Amino acid sequence: MRLELLTYPIQLVYKPGTDMVLADTLSRSCPKDTNLCGDLKVDPLLSVYSVVIRSDDVMEKYQRAASQDEELSVVMRYILEGWPIHKKLCWSG
Repeated sequence: MRLELLTYPIQLVYKPGTDMVLADTLSRSCPKDTNLCGDLKVDPLLSVYSVVIRSDDVMEKYQRAASQDEELSVVMRYILEGWPIHKKLCWSG
């Protein structure tokens, strides 16, 4: 990105907050009753909190698939044992 910016003549000028009246006013005058998170769209795949499995066969099928999934195994190990101490010990997949 820096290389792309080199083709443009850029001139930076410092302006104190008191000189930017509109930006200063807008940053301070946020409505108190605004729900900022209410308009966000949530991915339905990420909002599953629990799954009830009623059949032992289905449960065994999921357990077999989960034990064969390398990424899920790493995530489960991190949940149970904690993150590795050094970044180089993390799984790089």
